[in-house]
Amino acid sequence: QSVNIVDISELPQATQTQVNQVIAKRGDAGLQKLRSSIDATPQLKSALEAKGLTSAQVVAASMTTNGALTLVTKKAS
Repeated sequence: QSVNIVDISELPQATQTQVNQVIAKRGDAGLQKLRSSIDATPQLKSALEAKGLTSAQVVAASMTTNGALTLVTKKAS
């Protein structure tokens, strides 16, 4: 399985809006659950670390039908 990591700022504006809506619906508890799952998966954790990131910067995740996982990150402002 492949892991892609993109910052929300790199996404098209319409996609950023969709991601922000998902984040708002999920709330803090959902975000903590997502981040805990990432921390419990060594492959994901090391993919983030390779880019100098941690699960704390992940705001969303999406899996394609072929098993490619995309983690959307957001730098602290």
